Amino acid sequence: MHQVLIAAQIIGLSTAALFIGISDINSVADASMKSSSCRAFPCLVLSRDTSNPKNRFNNPIYKLTAYRSRSAGQTFRLNAVSGRAFTQNRNRYQTQTHAPLPDGSYSVAARVVEGTIPEVGGTMIPIFPKPGFNSRMTRGDLGIHWDPSFNKDRKEDGTSGCVGLTTKHDYRRVRDFVLAYHPRSLEVRIDR
Repeated sequence: MHQVLIAAQIIGLSTAALFIGISDINSVADASMKSSSCRAFPCLVLSRDTSNPKNRFNNPIYKLTAYRSRSAGQTFRLNAVSGRAFTQNRNRYQTQTHAPLPDGSYSVAARVVEGTIPEVGGTMIPIFPKPGFNSRMTRGDLGIHWDPSFNKDRKEDGTSGCVGLTTKHDYRRVRDFVLAYHPRSLEVRIDR
C-alpha cells in the first residue's frame, strides 16, 4: 500500500483517489495524461485503449474522450472506430485508402450536416485537418458520426476514415457536446 501511495503522489493523484479503488487509479492517471493532449479546451481526444480491444471483425476499438476544461477532467469516454480492420496499415494521409485518421490536430465544425452515404448513420459533424499538423493529408469529407454497421455482418463494419461511434446513443452524446461547447479541436493519438 505504501508503494501505491508513493506512485499516486508521483503522478499527481490525491490520496482521495486511492479510495476510488486500486483498479481505477490507472484510468484516472490515463485520463489525466490524455487531457494533456488537448492544446485548448474544450476538446475531443481519440486515443488507443491500453488494452487494445477489437470487435468481432478484428477492428480496433479506440476511445473518444471529451473535455470541457483542464480542471474539470473528462466529460465522457466512449468507444469509437476509425477505418476498418483490413485498412489499419494503409496510408492514413492518402485519399481512397479507407484507413484510420492519421495522428494530428483537427478542427471540429460547430454544426451537424446530413450524411451523403447510409454508412454515416444520418448526420455527421465535419472535421478538418489543422494547418501545420497534417501537411501530408490529401483526404477530405471526414467527420464524426455513428457507425450503423458496427459489429454487424454487412461487410461495412468501421468507417472510411471518419470517427465512428459504436452506438447511436453515444453519437448523440458527442453531437450534443459539440453543439453546446464548440470544442476547439479533435486530437487524434491512435498510431502504434
